Amino acid sequence: MCVINFNIKLQPINFNLASIGAINYAIASPREVLKSAILSNAANMMILHNHPSNILEPSKEDIKTTAKMIDICNLMDIPLLDHIIVGPEKGRYFSMRDKKLVDFRKSSAYSAA
Repeated sequence: MCVINFNIKLQPINFNLASIGAINYAIASPREVLKSAILSNAANMMILHNHPSNILEPSKEDIKTTAKMIDICNLMDIPLLDHIIVGPEKGRYFSMRDKKLVDFRKSSAYSAA
């Protein structure tokens, strides 16, 4: 799993490898995913991971992890912009934001009243 951190102008600051997985899964704790964003003073972030099988549809665990990361990122005030799945075929990807599988809007539960 990789993280791209962005400044306030949505310009990339850096790219960080948060986790290296096994043949059919990757474990990336929120702590590891957020570490580079916090240390980089990122304003926003995006996560990416690969499906070597080239089947880009997200698993239930991918969707669950993304929803959890959206909540955590919003709480930390570093919004998650998207979660992209890539495969070995050049130019193919799956955007969870584009497919509207999870709600990337900032939750009102964490914003000031």
